[in-house]
Amino acid sequence: MNNNPEIHPEERKPLSLKELLFMPLGCLFQLSNPLIIILLVCLLAGGAWFLHFSSSPIDSIFYSTSNMEFTEGFGSIEAVSGDKEWQIRYEFSKISTFTGYIRHNSAINEKRFPMLTHDVLITSGDFSDKDKVNTSVRNHHFLWVSLIDDHPKGTINLLHTIPINEEIYKLLSSIEDGDTVIIKGREVYKVEYLKNGKFVGYWSDSGCNTIVVTEVKIKE
Repeated sequence: MNNNPEIHPEERKPLSLKELLFMPLGCLFQLSNPLIIILLVCLLAGGAWFLHFSSSPIDSIFYSTSNMEFTEGFGSIEAVSGDKEWQIRYEFSKISTFTGYIRHNSAINEKRFPMLTHDVLITSGDFSDKDKVNTSVRNHHFLWVSLIDDHPKGTINLLHTIPINEEIYKLLSSIEDGDTVIIKGREVYKVEYLKNGKFVGYWSDSGCNTIVVTEVKIKE
């Protein structure tokens, strides 16, 4: 005799997407103490805020633990484990300099390219004036909208930064909106990612400036 309950096909149908999404909420509201519910909601909201706005993303900790390093001439980056490598192709042989007013600085969290640490929007002229130009940064792209009749004068650049060392990383992390800075380095055309010698993918910007940063100065 089979003591196991019989399971009919209709009882094995998978949960719908709606049921899956609302299942955690159903479990949550079964709790008797409303204070526990409020506390859990606050913790979830706080965790989401930290992951989105933190200037020290988990993927960038290698700058403080030194488990990655540039090869001579910083032509490529290698992990200590030896199974991962990122080869850098540069746009120019000379050092580029970006000077201006900061209107945005946020952390980059790209797991395949952990050397990319910050999106820094640096401006000059009319682009630095919030009364003349609106700016926004989303998903490693920037947008500007003129609030004046004439075309804005000045420059606007979104830098995707690759710090050459831990000191540069800390300086980039300390930049705040409204600072006036000088950032120098070599502009990058493409970063190719290899694992165990096999090509996995690449990073390349479109209209922005990926840069291996060698110097940062924050003006007082």
